[in-house]
Amino acid sequence: CGSCDPDAGSCWNAHEKTLTLTPDYVDVTILWDDLTQSWGTETNTVVLYPSDILLLSWIIPKEVAGEFTIDAINLSPDDGTGPQSGVAALISKAQFNAIVGSSALYTYEGFLESAGRFPAFGGDADQTWAKREIAMFLANSKWETGTFQFTEEQNPGTYCDAGRPYGCPAGAGAYFGRGSMQLSWNYNYNDAGQYLGIDLLGNPGQVASNPALLWETGMWFWMRPGVPGSVHTVFKQGLGATIQVINGLECNGGKPDAIAGRKTNYLNALEALGVAVDGTDTGC
Repeated sequence: CGSCDPDAGSCWNAHEKTLTLTPDYVDVTILWDDLTQSWGTETNTVVLYPSDILLLSWIIPKEVAGEFTIDAINLSPDDGTGPQSGVAALISKAQFNAIVGSSALYTYEGFLESAGRFPAFGGDADQTWAKREIAMFLANSKWETGTFQFTEEQNPGTYCDAGRPYGCPAGAGAYFGRGSMQLSWNYNYNDAGQYLGIDLLGNPGQVASNPALLWETGMWFWMRPGVPGSVHTVFKQGLGATIQVINGLECNGGKPDAIAGRKTNYLNALEALGVAVDGTDTGC
């Protein structure tokens, strides 16, 4: 993992840093940029990130007598002083907080971790459009969750398509909206659960109580890997196109207040990210 040149054969060479042992307990902070390869050619085209780490190991020279103890290890995203990659390079924690607010439920760290499961999210080659996709996602999520206050639909409806072969094992009324994109219907819980490797059909309530699933189910709905007509496939048509996929009942005068609210959220998100309006229709 990390920055290496496959042609130079350096990709099997671990990134490392030499530390000096002392008789006392000490806290040690190692920045990702401090880790280097002892041989090979580093190209620095890929930035080390917690999700890239496959293995941690410690090597003590044979001549060193005694033993050492590690109390705790914390792998954290970059503190903002070094380079970032992926979605983290497109939206900083400060920008995220300006859009989301100080939500204890919908966190920046959870957002980045979830985005890592969907590489195409915010992955457009045009960085401006990549940021617009992030802005649209957060704008819609902000509306769906009541400004990131809620993890569940406040006036639950019944979303059970009993005609599906797997039915509604958790009960007909169990599949109401939850998470950052208010995942609804038994078939969406079934498909999202299969993709994420979790039994959401049998236990849909865990979406509202699991911080990781709050974002992951929303991103699954947005991306719908392999499904034509997902939100991701239409975002370049503008905010209105994303609303049409998420809740088309709001369009064509159905709920003008909802459209206005999503539009305001989007414009504010674009401002926080320092991106111009895309020029497409923001309504539907």
